[in-house]
Amino acid sequence: MKLIRFLSFFLITLASCTSKTTYEPVKTYPSDFFEIHVGKETIYQIDSLYFNDFTGKIDSLRGELKETVVDSFIDIAGKPSYLAYRVYKRDGISNWTPNSSILYSLYENKIERVENNNRMVIQNLPIYSSKKWNGNPFSIIPNEFPFSYKSIEQPYTTKFGFYPNTIIVLQNEEVNFIQDIYSDEVYAKSQGLIKREYRNIEIQSNKPRGYKITWLLKSIK
Repeated sequence: MKLIRFLSFFLITLASCTSKTTYEPVKTYPSDFFEIHVGKETIYQIDSLYFNDFTGKIDSLRGELKETVVDSFIDIAGKPSYLAYRVYKRDGISNWTPNSSILYSLYENKIERVENNNRMVIQNLPIYSSKKWNGNPFSIIPNEFPFSYKSIEQPYTTKFGFYPNTIIVLQNEEVNFIQDIYSDEVYAKSQGLIKREYRNIEIQSNKPRGYKITWLLKSIK
């Protein structure tokens, strides 16, 4: 039950990311590693682990999340943007449940995503090795760990496929004797996001406490 409540909190975002009026259609995007168009549908397998320090047990939950790009427009800043809807279902359940709305904004030098009521710079352009930037410039909480490109133009394999050309965006890494905090996103050329991982685990005792969530791309069309 704790895991289900946590996953719901993690996935729920603002009901609507933008007001809809009359906009021009968007036909271009600036990054080879961020392919997007109206009608694009991606399905991710989401595996969640919850580490209970009281019982010493690890609870697991598997589900699927489907993201569909439903609209494109030019926003009030004159930048091309895309609106996507997400639906979610637990493993073994056939019905999709409405989950959230996501907004992507494309600039000449960056790509922003509004998710969980938080605007992040998920890619900084141009892409080059070890480049660093503030991934949360709009947050009221100081960003002590800058985003960076952990690797560029390298192959990457998941259990669902092989991707010959990818980049890894490292978002956070604080691993020591008392905690394991880590997050990254992997993008494949001409496809977009193929993997996400979030870990926040306290490891100072024999019974760790925290969570790990992994997204893996299953299908795209």
